[in-house]
Amino acid sequence: MAHITQSKTSHAGGVVFRRSASQLEYLLVRARNPPDAWVFPKGHIEDGETPERAAAREVCEEAGVCAAIVASLGGLALGSQYAEMFLMAYALASSKTPERECAWLGFDAALERLSFVESRDLLKSADQNLRRLP
Repeated sequence: MAHITQSKTSHAGGVVFRRSASQLEYLLVRARNPPDAWVFPKGHIEDGETPERAAAREVCEEAGVCAAIVASLGGLALGSQYAEMFLMAYALASSKTPERECAWLGFDAALERLSFVESRDLLKSADQNLRRLP
């Protein structure tokens, strides 16, 4: 993914993964608009907030999941703005109720469910990054 300048970065989010007994699973959330779309959890970076902190907060708020950043995945185009996206490892369920409908899916199922080509490309990049980790 191309490096995006901070001035255009307005959002942050994560491609969250966990290891099940048989496979890697990725976290998707139902989009607000359009409501039939499936995306990665992400949201606005608040004043004074780093993209990393915003990504962790948004994953927690939208999906009810606490996750740790493993690597940067670069920028995801959102119209004229960008989201800084991170590969994130599931740590534990938050005490907060998720704001969105969530799904944990294996790579192929997640690739099929994601609604936007940019998100599918991001998942492929995240999966390649993850498979290179020790």
